[in-house]
Amino acid sequence: MIFLGDIACPVNKVISFNTCTSVMNAFIDEIVVLNLEATIAFEGDTVGGETLYNHPKVLDGIKNCAKKVIVSLANNHMYDYPKRILPTKKYLEEQGIGVFGLQEPNGSILPYEYRDERNTKLAFFGHCWSLYTATNSNKENDVKIVDIDYDKFKDIVKQYVNKHKDTLVYCFMHWNYDLEIYPFPMHIKFSREMIDCGVAGVIGSHSHVFQGVEICKGKPIAYGLGNFYLPSGVFFDGRLEYPEISKDAIGVRLQGDKKELLWFKTDCEEVVKLEEITGFDDVKIQSHSQFTQMSSAKYKEFFRKNRVKKVLVPVFDEYKGLGYLIKIKYAILRIKFIKLLLRVLKK
Repeated sequence: MIFLGDIACPVNKVISFNTCTSVMNAFIDEIVVLNLEATIAFEGDTVGGETLYNHPKVLDGIKNCAKKVIVSLANNHMYDYPKRILPTKKYLEEQGIGVFGLQEPNGSILPYEYRDERNTKLAFFGHCWSLYTATNSNKENDVKIVDIDYDKFKDIVKQYVNKHKDTLVYCFMHWNYDLEIYPFPMHIKFSREMIDCGVAGVIGSHSHVFQGVEICKGKPIAYGLGNFYLPSGVFFDGRLEYPEISKDAIGVRLQGDKKELLWFKTDCEEVVKLEEITGFDDVKIQSHSQFTQMSSAKYKEFFRKNRVKKVLVPVFDEYKGLGYLIKIKYAILRIKFIKLLLRVLKK
């Protein structure tokens, strides 16, 4: 099984992307789980210049060689085109692709379940940090991605794990800030607590750069996989450009007790290429994983000094409680103010 990061592939890139992924050989007979970073734009849909979308054939290359493709829709860009969420889900399911990360119409949160060739049951939960749905909300319909409070989400997953002892449960999380190279202290704490609850692994995305990894009690945690494919110079009227660090992405491959990192070069002439396969202790990733050797207090100070986003951005060290609520309300107001200011300057 392989976990991949964010994918948003426009019409002018889809042929080259599918050609690349179909001949890569990395996905042959694998279960591939990824974050679909945008809804699908179908024929006749108007594609705005301000955001992301996916071509309907975006996953053909992977699907044609993989055993199964499963995608998370629990990300902030689902609300760019809310009316496309359910058509996207329906289309993917008609293609035999598993989908998770949406709340049920009654508000319940369920995983996508799948049995592999060894009759092992797998379950996948998706979650998007509510900071992003609060600042890019769905004002068009009642469709909701999973964005409930972290402590409530943990309880739901824990209850599922306790009722399904023989199921391998994975949490695919959408969190952190764009281009942040280190995980928030609260996300390290949350991930380790999820492992304590019995999940088989925690995988993160959204920052568009790879972050740290660790093996916790024998289970993999990858805090940020980066962009598997999200090309520069296309979206947001061509203004969305990623820095050099975003051209390196990781995938997580799990084969029984074996855990590997697949290193990809993305957003390049070859579109995406697999460069090498390493263990979790590879020196390239360990430079982003110092927290594995630090106490919580020491890492909080390290993060404060070495994070990318420092200007008026709070350090989230807890994922619940009064302190968290104050920080997230402030962070939401900050993002809304920045968006308002940008709209005014654009005029």
